[in-house]
Amino acid sequence: AVVSTQSTGDMFVDADAELVESLVEGAPSSDPVSLQQYISPTKTDTALPLNRLETLKIRAQENFSIQNIPDTHYTVIDTVADALNAAVTLAEYHSISVLWEGFNVNRYGTLTWIICGYLGSAVLFDLTRCGAKIFTEGGLKTLLESRHPIKVIHDCTCIADILFHQYGVRLSADSIFDTHAADLLIQTKTGQP
Repeated sequence: AVVSTQSTGDMFVDADAELVESLVEGAPSSDPVSLQQYISPTKTDTALPLNRLETLKIRAQENFSIQNIPDTHYTVIDTVADALNAAVTLAEYHSISVLWEGFNVNRYGTLTWIICGYLGSAVLFDLTRCGAKIFTEGGLKTLLESRHPIKVIHDCTCIADILFHQYGVRLSADSIFDTHAADLLIQTKTGQP
């Protein structure tokens, strides 16, 4: 995929399109994503025939309850030294999820937290206490800009905008899986909302 690191908006769509294309490529149109092999049989199997994506959505709704959520271990990082240790640890994983909190998260807004999740645990980077040093001296810039681990983000345009314009962090399309772009591509490919 051709990627421009100068803009912060659509540069991630091409990389995600390539990954999602590989997921849906070759699947029959009535079966857009072959996820059935990962789903255990339930009462849904005896219902009217549904494509596998619809079956997955129904099973997710049926199986969701607050009791099914495992305990999550989390660590609050409020010093630059702790941030560096956490960034080194996170860099060892194949993929991590990245979330954020703030006010008007765009180039003019305020970023207060960056949350990285991995294997049932979360690391909460407190930007209000650490300031911009958390990116440079705390290793967060290196972690976010590096190709590994893959960062799983939902709609990375806002976070990419604020990171670039306020902290000089350039997210690389090679290391981002944008679930929003993937969902849009699947909807476009399958014709399903």
